[in-house]
Order: sequence, then structure tokens, then C-alpha cells
Amino acid sequence: MKIPNKYSEIPRLTISQLRIAARVSGIEHISDFSPDGDKHESKISWPKVSRAVLARDNYSCRICGQSSLKPYSPAGRRSAVHLDVQVHHIIPRKDSGSDSFLNLVTLCEQCHRKTFKIGYAGLPQVERSLDDFVSGIGFCVPAEYADTRSNMGHCRLIDYDRAYIPESGKYEIIEVGGSFLDVISINIGMQEIQEVARYFENAYDAKSYMTVRAEGTRSGSIRVFTDASGRPIL
Repeated sequence: MKIPNKYSEIPRLTISQLRIAARVSGIEHISDFSPDGDKHESKISWPKVSRAVLARDNYSCRICGQSSLKPYSPAGRRSAVHLDVQVHHIIPRKDSGSDSFLNLVTLCEQCHRKTFKIGYAGLPQVERSLDDFVSGIGFCVPAEYADTRSNMGHCRLIDYDRAYIPESGKYEIIEVGGSFLDVISINIGMQEIQEVARYFENAYDAKSYMTVRAEGTRSGSIRVFTDASGRPIL
């Protein structure tokens, strides 16, 4: 099974949010970033696409959610402020990363700076607390598998739907305004993830997993195993 990279831990935006960003930016079609980045040439100029990405991401860091103002002193002005967020290339330009929406994500200055230390390769590592190992990571699972666990629970996927994404050529879990899906969930301990992933690969032909928004979870999101076409295994 392909274990997703760190960008896959960021829940995708809803279609409603993307449509709002399109109206605000004046660009007809805006897509969310792809966890794998993109190398296809963009037809939109950098000034225009970078402004649209900021609007798409609500001028907030997609890792930590920060969207604060920071003072600075430009030439000829005594006082000014700017948003402490920056547009980041998932695949660096030096590695042929493009200026397309699929390759761009908004990060705060602190999170962006942390990517420097790892050669801009992926998200900065988040330190795990003891609580993370005790409580585990939430996954949606089929009922027959949940029955074998003692820590079964329930949550609701918010704005849930599945759609074909032309850019990736696959079906993926996406969010559609106003829809929801009640699912069964379990917590998987950090030390169990590889074992459970192998089981789902063999029993359900799972190829990967992705993170989606959810109510009833501590973090406000949950992971869902997906098959080769990106369909959720529920």
C-alpha cells in the first residue's frame, strides 16, 4: 500500500469554497492542491495565480491554520502590516514544479521556513506527543471490521461526495456543500498503522488513504482507506 505523504494529512477544500475563490479571484476554474504536487506548465501568470491561491486558502496556513498580521517597514513608510502567510510550491521550482493550483499551497512563515531544513520536500515534521500514541489515529472502516475492535465509534463526514478529478485521472473523495455521511470509526495506535494498512490492502484491496473533514472527532478530520480508483472503503 502506498502510504500518503504529509500533504495528504491536510483535508481538501469544499467545492463551495473553491467556487467562492473563483468568484473572488476572477478565475473560472480553481482546483485545490494535489498532495503529489504538479509539474505541468501553468497558463496563468504567477502574480494572478498566487493571489488566487491565497484567496482559495482563505489567507490561512493549511497546516496550522494561522492567519495573523505581521508588522514590517517598507522603504518610504514608517508602519505597515502584511499577512504572515506565503504561497509554497509542493514540488520545488528547482525540481520542475509548476505554478499550477495543484502544486501550490498556503503556509504561514513559520511552517514555510521549516520546509527549508528538509529541502522543501514535504511538510515539516510535527512532533508527536504521548497523547497521540495513547489515543491513536482515527480511521473510517467497514462495519464488519469495526465489529472486531473494542474501540468502535461513530462520526460524520462533512460535505462528503466522490467525483472524477480530470487532473489526476482518478475518483477521489471530495466535499460538496450540504451533504454528509455517517460512518463507523476506530482509533488505530501509532504502532498499529502498518499492520492495519496491510490487512486492508489484502482484505479490501486498499491502495492508499486520505484525510477528510469529520464531525465527532477530536481533530475535526478522519482518514479513509481508498482503492486503486480513489473510492472510499466504508
